[in-house]
Amino acid sequence: MLQKRNLNLFYILSIFVSVFAIWEAFALRWVCDDAFISFVYARNLFENGALVFNANEYVEGFSNFLWTILLSLGFLLNLSPTNFSIILGLSSFVCLLWFLFYLENELNFAKVLPIFLIHICLFRHNWIFATSGLETMSFVLFVTVGLISEKLRGYVFFFACMTRPEGILFFGLYALSERKRWMKLENVFFSIVLVSLFFFRLIYFGDYLPNTFYAKASHGGNFLQGCKYIFYFFKSYPIYFIVFAYSVVLLLISVFRKSKDWLLNFGVLIYISYILYVGGDFMGIRFLMPILPYLSYLVYREILNADEKLQFESNKKGILKIYEKNRILIVLFFILSTAVYRNPLSSEGKKFADWNGIAEEREFYENKLIDLSGYGDPIPKVRMAFFGAQAHFVYNLRPLYAFEAEVGLTDSEFAKREKIDFGRIGHNGQLTMEDLKKRNIHLIWANKFPERNLPIIMYNWRGFMIPVYVLRMDSTISNDLCSKQYWDCKSFFEELKKRNLPIDEEHSFL
Repeated sequence: MLQKRNLNLFYILSIFVSVFAIWEAFALRWVCDDAFISFVYARNLFENGALVFNANEYVEGFSNFLWTILLSLGFLLNLSPTNFSIILGLSSFVCLLWFLFYLENELNFAKVLPIFLIHICLFRHNWIFATSGLETMSFVLFVTVGLISEKLRGYVFFFACMTRPEGILFFGLYALSERKRWMKLENVFFSIVLVSLFFFRLIYFGDYLPNTFYAKASHGGNFLQGCKYIFYFFKSYPIYFIVFAYSVVLLLISVFRKSKDWLLNFGVLIYISYILYVGGDFMGIRFLMPILPYLSYLVYREILNADEKLQFESNKKGILKIYEKNRILIVLFFILSTAVYRNPLSSEGKKFADWNGIAEEREFYENKLIDLSGYGDPIPKVRMAFFGAQAHFVYNLRPLYAFEAEVGLTDSEFAKREKIDFGRIGHNGQLTMEDLKKRNIHLIWANKFPERNLPIIMYNWRGFMIPVYVLRMDSTISNDLCSKQYWDCKSFFEELKKRNLPIDEEHSFL
């Protein structure tokens, strides 16, 4: 008979580590620049009933359909998308911890410590991506619950598909494994909704896939960068390497033996291969997040199985005997595998912007972008070109037109162009002056063409003087822009005078 555990101690420790993790996530709350692209779509959906970034341009410049729809509902509650996204992200994290607590509590083994819950709660990147403004933690929740829980699998994989395109992988393999029972009412409903969503995308946006796929993932394989991305994870959590490697072995064994859930385990291997193929992401560890709880769960179940065998098998030999002698050390090692964190971007008192094109965005932004004040009045007459890091300016300044000029997230023609083979993933487009001319851009938020010696207008954002480069300007736009708070056009007018150009005429510097 299994040894009874101290339930009170188990519950107290579970509550303590969960509260600790939630508090750390709240203390580290932040919003990244990419999130503001979804915020623009959500606001336009709420205000104008159109899921667009620029008026009358139907381009799916986001890869988080359900998340964007939910963000639009936040406007009904008079909540800013920054605050509402933090609420949604933290709520997803709380649900994840509750599910894992319930799971561990149901596994009736002789455990005093909730070791799996502690293991997850001490993982720093769970705290980081519990917020960020992105859908990351909600997708982690759906994938984790789906991979572990048979009862909820269809429901959560359905929501995973609605949240991110990668969810289709797990939903499709789930459908394949359940093909003999697929005519259940909920499965038929899920299929109809997902097929309808596909045709909605095709009709509304005119494409089979989100524009973000073409912008970031259609440039072909980048296996070497993918290896660096995985290695970055191991540099961050060096002890977890053993857990990761063992979990992959367990996945392979499951697939080769075609044991229970082998198709879904095969899906996890495909997902890892996909990360390696596309080169990962520029945000450290973010793409790995959805499968990490499940990988840890596989190893955790092995620990539980070994504990059970110790109680029933009197003749202990081989691996079981080794486990019996080192039981405490193995459990401690499992817990510490997420607790031991080393920042790869910091060493010998120095901080680095990135490591091989991989960065920790939270360290750069901290909580600066949560507050939406200090931007000034909208500039509705300006057509601007911006890059990923300036998406928050687009959201707050509301220009007439905005062109994402890094890889074309919001522009289908630019997104499908061939990418450069080097640089940070998702930051390797090839912008030309012709692209800016074609879109009648007035201002660009970076000096991408230093040889042109472009005039500048200074923008004062919370005390930081940011040069914005002028490509084309007329008196109507300059009078409107330069009269607004935070915009200083002195250097621009001086440059016009220096070049003997009249102030009241239109000028192009392209």
